[in-house]
Amino acid sequence: MTSGKGFTLIELLVVVLIIGILAAIALPQYQKAVWKSRAVQLQQSVRDLATAQEMYFLVHGKYPSNFDELDFSFDSLPKKPTATLSVSWGVPSPMP
Repeated sequence: MTSGKGFTLIELLVVVLIIGILAAIALPQYQKAVWKSRAVQLQQSVRDLATAQEMYFLVHGKYPSNFDELDFSFDSLPKKPTATLSVSWGVPSPMP
């Protein structure tokens, strides 16, 4: 005789299936929200960089040749190797 106090295997499988379906729906929506937030963060950083460049131009009469000359940092963005950030922006460097 069974006591009837537990769940059957079919009931447990149905619950697991429902949870799996909900997770399959929720995960892409979560990833979409994460990418949107990263895009907004990047847009704000680009705006801040443009403002820093314009302020530098107003003070010095020329645009900076690298990021080190600006009063700007990328603290909120993921860290990348510094070698790629120190490349000039197409401004010819003086000959040695």
